[in-house]
Amino acid sequence: MNMRLFSTLSRSLTVRRQRPALVLPAIPTPRETKQLSDVDDQQDLGEELHPPFPGLEELVFNVPGSNAILHSPLLLIQVTRLQCGGFIFAIRFNHAMADGIGLAQFKIALAEIARGSSAPSVSPVWMRELLIAQDPPRITSSVRHEIDFLPSIIRAQLPPEEDFVRKSFFFGKSEISALRASLPLYLRNKCSDFVVLTACLWRCRIFALQPDPDEEVSVYYTVNARSRFHPPLPIGYYGNALAISGEQTTAGELMKNPYYYAAELVMKSTVRIKEKRFESATDKLSPLGKLPKISLESAYMVSDLTRLGFDEVDFGWGKPVYAGPAAEPIPGISTFHISANNKHGEKGIVVPMSLPGFVMERLSEELKKVVSNSKP
Repeated sequence: MNMRLFSTLSRSLTVRRQRPALVLPAIPTPRETKQLSDVDDQQDLGEELHPPFPGLEELVFNVPGSNAILHSPLLLIQVTRLQCGGFIFAIRFNHAMADGIGLAQFKIALAEIARGSSAPSVSPVWMRELLIAQDPPRITSSVRHEIDFLPSIIRAQLPPEEDFVRKSFFFGKSEISALRASLPLYLRNKCSDFVVLTACLWRCRIFALQPDPDEEVSVYYTVNARSRFHPPLPIGYYGNALAISGEQTTAGELMKNPYYYAAELVMKSTVRIKEKRFESATDKLSPLGKLPKISLESAYMVSDLTRLGFDEVDFGWGKPVYAGPAAEPIPGISTFHISANNKHGEKGIVVPMSLPGFVMERLSEELKKVVSNSKP
């Protein structure tokens, strides 16, 4: 799986201070206000700088032969200078090399060196042998069906990508507080922002897709497993150390029950995580036979990137305007929670989504209705 991620910063990558120069425009500047991208035209929960980005293929050039997992470049970096004086720092990396935490460590290290450090504050650790499966693999009873999800994504039954419409939804403090306030008291203070948003979007997504009520639907999310092994993985480990957790129900149960039913399911899966499951997951991901296909309706996967620190990376000229994925790795199934500020400076969470056009319209309407009904 190749992923693309970029940051928009406020100056050039090379830290070099010079006397300011006045550059006259070639033609008179139009007397109107232009937003940085047309993403600001969407009338959803927010109107901010976030995916989908127009001209993405120009900002992260698709080098021939770089799409595959094998026999493909592990890392591609492209820096695009903007006429306004800023730049876009784009990374395309092979997910077999590192996870989001490893990529964040790499960007932080690169930024430290750009600012003059002779070495990164956290030295990289490449001890991949720590996660080699046992021989023979041993699966404990605590390993659930959700671990089958990761290898099954290559067999997903999805519509053609050109049929998808991409939108992002911004959830500020008021939206998250309203959703939390709609939960029963016994859940209100136990659920994290991640649980609140994941439950809301999973349920709204099912309403928009309108699958058969008897169809099994699942929500999955990635969990950082670095501290959950014996002994814990060393600080600075760059490789993949993620586990997949999740919960399952039927579409009918999810739609007929209140929103807090979904929140309960998501919260249970976060509480249920045990150390031995992560150790077993390494074995489970070894080839053990055929895996089931997944569909657009049956699977929804979320990764929480709000605490990785992408938005704090400073190459010497300040923090980025936006830092996070440029697109979803599995359109239609996967998404991210990304830290972002809106145009008023309010900090919140952006969630990009890809769905067929008519489904996206229903999702947008359902989200508006749920958030509006939750507000006092």
